[in-house]
Amino acid sequence: MKKEIFYYTKSYLVEKSLETFRKSEKNNVDDITKYITKIENSNNIDELKANVSELKALGLPSLNRINIAIYQFCLYSNNKLTDIHDLDTNFILDFKQWLTIAESTKDGYIGAVLELAKHIEANENIDLDIDSQIIRTPRKNEAILYDTMDNEEFERFARDITKYNYQNELSKNQYILMIRFILFSGITVKELLELELNKNLFINDKDMYIRLKNRRADIDLPRTRLIQYFNKYKELSLKEKNYDVRSNPLFTIGQDQVSKMIKTLLKFCNINRKPDTATMLRYSFFVYLWNNRDAKNGITFETIHEISGITNRKELEKILNTFDNKLVSLSSLFMNEKFTL
Repeated sequence: MKKEIFYYTKSYLVEKSLETFRKSEKNNVDDITKYITKIENSNNIDELKANVSELKALGLPSLNRINIAIYQFCLYSNNKLTDIHDLDTNFILDFKQWLTIAESTKDGYIGAVLELAKHIEANENIDLDIDSQIIRTPRKNEAILYDTMDNEEFERFARDITKYNYQNELSKNQYILMIRFILFSGITVKELLELELNKNLFINDKDMYIRLKNRRADIDLPRTRLIQYFNKYKELSLKEKNYDVRSNPLFTIGQDQVSKMIKTLLKFCNINRKPDTATMLRYSFFVYLWNNRDAKNGITFETIHEISGITNRKELEKILNTFDNKLVSLSSLFMNEKFTL
């Protein structure tokens, strides 16, 4: 686990300790500054947990749940959360599944982790790709709602991002290519920024596809909807920045820039879905495939599961709001006039 993640964990627990102390009408804390300093000087997660526990014993019992929740999250995150931007919806859902406690207790733990995420966003001035509505356990008789674009919105968004007034031609071709990669493949922003020709992105005269280690199948892309932007982006990158995408990572911008552009383009296209994140685009892709199923070309629910990267089958079933194995056609889905260049 990177030092910065541990740093934010300490920072968050300092904030919660001070907040709890100020709200407490009765406690035995003689010098809050002394205990805050001990928390700040913690060298590892076990020491941090012990130092926060001292405040719990001095009359601040409400810190206990938060302390244990964050401790468990740090144990899970060790060697998994290698970049702060990896703290997203799927990461927290995987943590939730990893916990071996009652669902009602999980809710409290997840609440603390979501607060930690907000603390990181505020301190770093970044937007993490987290949908708390999806993550939280539904109450009794309450279904999880997955907010995704409907068919008309999906098609309009894919089409109308070409009409936005980008900063320049390089920026235009780059962002159209990036957004359509996500929209037509369901990859994450992190996976997008790791794309490299002939490593995980393959292009020939007829096909374009993505091959990722955590997908059980290659993700076929609609080549004709992407190739002109790819070629122009390649040309302008070399000409204006002396950057050759043929031998380097395809994109060199940060995850925050991608997230901000997604929000900007959704607003421009008048798509009012929340959260306005890459995860919403990914889920919209899966739902669009499902909504346009066609028995002629046999891509099943299992195939969508294979290319989704969502390990928990039930999560995908909830996103698609289905529990059967109907067919969907992918091969020609993006090849009609709805997705004009």
